[in-house]
Amino acid sequence: MTTNTTTQTKIEGITGRDDYIQAQALIYAIACIQNLPQDRQEWSNMRDMCAIARTIAPGNLAKWIFDTQRHTGTVIDIWPDHDEDLTDGERREKKAFKFALSTHVSELERQLVKFLAEVTQK
Repeated sequence: MTTNTTTQTKIEGITGRDDYIQAQALIYAIACIQNLPQDRQEWSNMRDMCAIARTIAPGNLAKWIFDTQRHTGTVIDIWPDHDEDLTDGERREKKAFKFALSTHVSELERQLVKFLAEVTQK
């Protein structure tokens, strides 16, 4: 008797929102680890989680970070590596990435403030 291990180990889409939920869980996990005292942070796991998160489209990533920061009160550093540990190219990439991400997050903050102002005026 042969068994198909691919179907036994591969998780199929369950909710229709699996990718969304997994990405959100990843950002919450990063926030949770970064909220721990430094001596209890699982640095290499958190660093790898951040590297995975950075593959998400910047606009979507900004939305998850913005929402997670609002819900947890934790400011998330999606590129926590110290500059002295990076190559020149990686430092440039980090700077450009953080700029793009902060631009998206700032826009979300602006939209939220505008929305709240409109709601309170009604």
